[in-house]
Order: sequence, then structure tokens, then C-alpha cells
Amino acid sequence: MQKSRLDALFSLPTAAVVLAILCNILWGSAFPFIKLGYRLFVIDSADTPSILCFAGIRFMLGSLLVYVCGSLLERRPLPLPRGKVLGECCALGLWQTAAQYFFYYSAVAQLTGSFGSILNSTQSFMGVILAHFLYGAADRMTGRKALGCVLGFGGVLVATLGNHGSGSAWGTAAMLIASAVFAVAGPWNKSVTRKADSLSVCCLNLGVGGLALALIGFAMGGHLAPQSPAALPVLVYLAFVSGAGYVL
Repeated sequence: MQKSRLDALFSLPTAAVVLAILCNILWGSAFPFIKLGYRLFVIDSADTPSILCFAGIRFMLGSLLVYVCGSLLERRPLPLPRGKVLGECCALGLWQTAAQYFFYYSAVAQLTGSFGSILNSTQSFMGVILAHFLYGAADRMTGRKALGCVLGFGGVLVATLGNHGSGSAWGTAAMLIASAVFAVAGPWNKSVTRKADSLSVCCLNLGVGGLALALIGFAMGGHLAPQSPAALPVLVYLAFVSGAGYVL
């Protein structure tokens, strides 16, 4: 499908909503698959270096998938930004991918799948609140949005109260920090994609952030040693989730 046809598709409100829901389904499936990957690669919850290696390789593979997909859509090698815009894309990758997923992957190792997913949903409400202050009249907080945020945060509170055995205090804090980082990254990402091709920004975001995570992990003594034939397919699926989710 040509890029112009994709633009036309995304201009339809119904199609945009359906594809946004599809992205959330993809990202939601990542949580249990990450925990499965830890088991298949025999990564202990306390082995932070190997956790960072696992995350870094995933996002670098995701970046490669975005590059290939973007090149096919553009019918030429994906154009990469230069100068200050390139630097901003790299900085975004260090924030949105490296910083966010450092806390996210640490939290996944410490929390149960359901509890972690519930906590991770707070990033949506944080994003709605932040957009009000960043975009003003263009994305102002309304009564319905406020009610949705109250109900959403209330649901998280009800689900987490007395949820003993679902994870550590550090895991809970790390997931909330990851959600806050993601909420801040959203408007920044939107700003950068006005200056450069969105697929190029996505490719650099995942690639630079993934490389930073992998380098830190391996420098700290981390390693990846698949102990099951299913380990690599799980890693490839997680890379697909990143690539497909960000491309959409």
C-alpha cells in the first residue's frame, strides 16, 4: 500500500480509532511475552544487565523492521534527518526508548502480568492531562475527559488496593515512572515528527534507544543465552510488536 493511500486511511476517524485500538492490543500483548522471554532466556528478575540486553536487542530488531517497512512504503531507502533534527531524534530515543524501557523492563521482572498491565494503563491518563497544559485550546481538558481520567485512575486504585503478592514496591514505582516518561515523550514525539518523516523518527527512536540499552547491559556483564527453541521466536515477536505498533 502506497504511503498516500495510508494517509487517506488514517484521515478516516473510524479507521484511526480501530488502528489505535490495534496498537494497544499489540503493546498489551508485549507484557506477558516479555515475562515469557525472561523464562526462555533464563533471566532472573534481579539480573538487570541481562534484562537491558534483552530489551536493547528487541528494540534494535524493531528499528530494523521499521526501516524495511518504511523503505517499502517510500519505494526508496528511508530518508534519515540531519543536523539538529537528527540530534533531537537521537535524544528522543534515549528518553522514550532507553529511559522508559529501563524502568518498564525492570518493573515487568518484579510484577505479575495483570498487575503490571493495570499500572501501565496510567500512562494514557497522564497523557490526557499533560496534553491540556501543552496544547491549550487545541486539546483542552473537558468534562468528559476529566470524568474518564477520574474513572480510570479510580479503577487502577481499586485494582491495586490490597493486591498483595503482585509485586515489589520497586516494581510498582518503576512502572509508574515508565508511564510518566511515556506521557512526556508523547508530545515530544509529536513535535519531532513535524520536522522529519515519522517513520525515520520512529526508526531512530527505537534504534538509538535500543543500542543504548544493549551497550549498558553488555557493559554491566549481561548476556543472552536462549535455553529453548521458542526463545528466538518470542524475541522476534516482541520486535514485531515494537515495529508494527510504531509504524501504525
